[in-house]
Amino acid sequence: MKKNTGSYNYLFVAASLAFFVSGFTALGYQVLWQRILSQEIGVDSISVAIIVSIFMLGLGIGTYIGKSLASTSRIPVTIYAIAEIMIAIFAFFSPEFLRLEQAAQLINHSYIASAIVYGTILLIPTALMGIGVPLIVAACSRDDSNISFVFGFLYGLNILGAFAGTIIASFFAIELLGLDISLKAFALVNVFVPIIAFPFILKELRDSDGLPRFSFIWLTRGSKVRMRKNWVIAILVYGFATLSLEILFFRYLSNYFGSVSIVFPLLLAAYLLNMSIGEMLGGFLSKFWIKRSLITIVLTLIGLTLLIGFLSITEKWLIDIGVTRSLAKNPKDYFDLFGILILFLTPVLFFSALLPLFMNSIESQDGLKKDVVG
Repeated sequence: MKKNTGSYNYLFVAASLAFFVSGFTALGYQVLWQRILSQEIGVDSISVAIIVSIFMLGLGIGTYIGKSLASTSRIPVTIYAIAEIMIAIFAFFSPEFLRLEQAAQLINHSYIASAIVYGTILLIPTALMGIGVPLIVAACSRDDSNISFVFGFLYGLNILGAFAGTIIASFFAIELLGLDISLKAFALVNVFVPIIAFPFILKELRDSDGLPRFSFIWLTRGSKVRMRKNWVIAILVYGFATLSLEILFFRYLSNYFGSVSIVFPLLLAAYLLNMSIGEMLGGFLSKFWIKRSLITIVLTLIGLTLLIGFLSITEKWLIDIGVTRSLAKNPKDYFDLFGILILFLTPVLFFSALLPLFMNSIESQDGLKKDVVG
């Protein structure tokens, strides 16, 4: 059944704004939490590995839960807003949680213990971050034919917000406010998400006779998705390759420059910018390009070619193009490095464009693809 055009357009605009804000705050949290973990653990490279791993694990779990809720719940926007409120509350008090004396005692200078303790603390808020994508994509998809476009556009906008959050948190908020106040400020910005969604929450609750009782059956029921093995393998490789590429370049460049606090946020921002453009490009192509199999092959070949080329870059190449080992607190140095990082991570753009295209090749038994997003 088609949604009313006017209300649908308003919902799509509101969802776009909400997704940008939620992405902005989520990656702001990641940068700020990484700085706190670095203080607590004492090793920047380990804190980066831990925070990235926790975020990916939490987002994966949350997205799976979100796809189950999206296929069974009549109040997806309301659930999304509640999740964002819970994230904001946790983030507001997170400096105190992450600096608990009991956590420091449990860690006792062990990297494995650090990962377990901080992973336990951060898993719930990161899982809540993952819930939103399938819920809002389901709410904004008029029918099965445009879900790949909606996913690519909204998820790309979410990642664009994450790019902005990374830059603001790393180079402005910490300098002006410090870590603790910055986290509280980002938490307050996070509250704008449920405010934006409030009119739709009222409509959902009115149409569904109030907030239903929670049932764990929500997490297991829904349409069964038929996915070919080659698509499953491709999606797993996509996730593995893009995050591995980020970590590999981070370790390489942090060793080269000897400045983790500068390299990590710039690398993360370059990664997110490429990913955002790629998701939007994939969503656009899934809507307008007829021969999707051809464009999938072309994007894959371009991405692999660039990946092989950039993995062969040597220190001499960096020196030859004028990238010095010393990074002064000079905006020009940061812009130069950021431009190089965007170039290094161009494969991520092409790999990210594949995800919306994959969705068009997956069919479910009842003809709906909404739970494929999860």
